[in-house]
Amino acid sequence: MNTSMRILLYSKAFHPMVGGIETVSATLAEQFTRLGHECEVLTPIANAVADDFPYRVHRHPGIRQTLKLIAKADIVLSKGASLALVPYCLLLWKPFIWVHSGYQASCIDGLGWVDGEAAPLTPKASLAFHYRRSGLRFTLVSAIKLYVRRFVSKHLVAMNVAVSDWVMMRQPFKRQIRIHNPFPLDRFADHLPTTDAEYDFLFLGRLVSEKGVATLIKALARVAQVRPVRLLIIGEGSWRNQLEALAQEYGVKQHIVFAGRQTGTALVELIRKCRIAVIPSEWEEPMGVVALELLAAAKPLIVSRHGGLAECVGDAALLFDNGNEAMLAECMSRLLDDVHLQTALQKKAQAQLEKFNPERLASRYLDLFESLLQKKG
Repeated sequence: MNTSMRILLYSKAFHPMVGGIETVSATLAEQFTRLGHECEVLTPIANAVADDFPYRVHRHPGIRQTLKLIAKADIVLSKGASLALVPYCLLLWKPFIWVHSGYQASCIDGLGWVDGEAAPLTPKASLAFHYRRSGLRFTLVSAIKLYVRRFVSKHLVAMNVAVSDWVMMRQPFKRQIRIHNPFPLDRFADHLPTTDAEYDFLFLGRLVSEKGVATLIKALARVAQVRPVRLLIIGEGSWRNQLEALAQEYGVKQHIVFAGRQTGTALVELIRKCRIAVIPSEWEEPMGVVALELLAAAKPLIVSRHGGLAECVGDAALLFDNGNEAMLAECMSRLLDDVHLQTALQKKAQAQLEKFNPERLASRYLDLFESLLQKKG
């Protein structure tokens, strides 16, 4: 980049909250700053202690301060399809970009998953689905919100950024490009083979319906009929009791360890003790950060086919159809038996991870900003 830009990054979720959006927003701000640009973060999230970042963070500012921040910026980047800054950007004629990390511009619920089951991911089908479930009043209000988001996406934003080709396919806007989410993977980097694994399989993620852990438990029961296997489940969520009951029902409770939520060194050490990782989401994941983390940890991987997971792993993992327990069990047995396949997947993982280098992805954003500002100027 030839000139330094002033970038205002809006993130509805941010530190001290912990999660994917928070981490990606912090990574972008850090990379923009490190690459020589002035980046400031605007967020509604409070923090009880003073921030210690290489960039400024403005927490729940008032209208006047928000206007000052936008007026100062060359460009505004919103992490998510949030309407929060749209009126201000239009008032001040500032180019703004929406980063679509989900399906907020495709369906009423923004997820394509409601009360433990898949929901439509196209506008008309979503409206009909929620009308049947929640009635006319809810659907009308939600339809207006969805229409506004789609109108902004089609006509007002300078550019839509989809975090995966899958998201682009689900919302085919004309002004749209794909830039994957940058994510720091260094803490998981481990290129040593696992020779003393305590567990055959690993699941890492939230214990909720859409993550497909029920499918994994049913698949494990099939594998356990012909060999002794152990599964480590790391994570917490509202479905934990149901999953433990399911393991009991399928006769594999003794094969599974529920480790709860883990962080830091304890998380890394537990991952190291596992041979093969499985990400069995039934939901169409917009992207697959956990998949990238496990590739970085040198784990042979099995993921569900439909959604952003398969896009993230490329040819460095085995794929199965979402929710298909028989197909998953076949992949689990195949990978467990074939050490050469495990090694081949681990080697492919290194080339795949290069595509998600945080500096490279941040530079793609910067190229986009420069291009948009040149058109404006």
